[in-house]
Amino acid sequence: MILFPDNVPYFLCLSLPAYRLFSVSIHVSICDKNGYNYLMPHLAIFALGPLRIELDGQPISTSRHKALALLLYLVLNPEKRSREVLSAFLWPDYEQEKAFAYLRRTLWELNSLLGEGWLKADRDQIGLTPQANVFIDVSEFQAHLAALRHHNHPTSTVFCQECLAHLRTATLLYRGDFLAGFSLRDSPGFEDWQFFQAEELRQAYSSILQRLSNLLYQQGNFTDSSMFAQRWLALDNLNEEAHRLMMKLYNRSGQRHLALRQYQECQRVLQMELGVSPETATQILYESISSGEVLQEQDLLSAQFGNFREKPADVDVTVRLLEGWVF
Repeated sequence: MILFPDNVPYFLCLSLPAYRLFSVSIHVSICDKNGYNYLMPHLAIFALGPLRIELDGQPISTSRHKALALLLYLVLNPEKRSREVLSAFLWPDYEQEKAFAYLRRTLWELNSLLGEGWLKADRDQIGLTPQANVFIDVSEFQAHLAALRHHNHPTSTVFCQECLAHLRTATLLYRGDFLAGFSLRDSPGFEDWQFFQAEELRQAYSSILQRLSNLLYQQGNFTDSSMFAQRWLALDNLNEEAHRLMMKLYNRSGQRHLALRQYQECQRVLQMELGVSPETATQILYESISSGEVLQEQDLLSAQFGNFREKPADVDVTVRLLEGWVF
């Protein structure tokens, strides 16, 4: 698993394509101790955003979408799958014998595209070979989410640099929705799988943006916090927490007029899409900025949660943010 490099400015990383920033050679050399072998052929699949596949660092492509779909499904579901299940999954409108024939041809196409040794197929089941040296950005993204969930924070910790690194790296990996622009219209089972994968990953990305932008705001890094908050808002423009954070960021940076305009935009979107007014916490923040008062974060938290939820008093800032507490 790769962490955001501390010695590389984040804005430079943003300017690089994911397949250059997270090049296979870097992953393989760094992750060798975790099971990668840089002397073996390596396959890299970038599926967060438009699909891109590299073999030994060189891009490969094919017009056979069923072959790509089968490869992706097997990589993200490493347990062996039966031929019966896979043929029905990708060719649901055909009789079993015909679907089996299409599956055999697709396996041949994949072996022709990648070379031998990546897939293991017998009469009944198909899967990746155990020694297959495969990187896929989806699994890397999920590994950073898992690291965040399981990382223990000492109570003395104010801001956890390890968690920041995981959060930043995850945002770099997520260059777009899962398999953006890819579809198999004659395979509704695959399209359903793709849709739910994309939704789950999109929600995870939104949560990462929420946590990272709030954490950076607490650190006083308003420039980076604003960048991630804007991404978060672009992902979900009905999220009032994101609107409030942008209002606070504008106000803290001396752009009071933009903070007030952000409230007006929030008000407009909510009325147009949902027919509702902003929450009490958003209105209180607006009134505070309008009057030039300095609103304490505790006041906003109380207004937002009211009597529904109590803020724990003995948990450090990082833990509260990573568990979804809003500041």
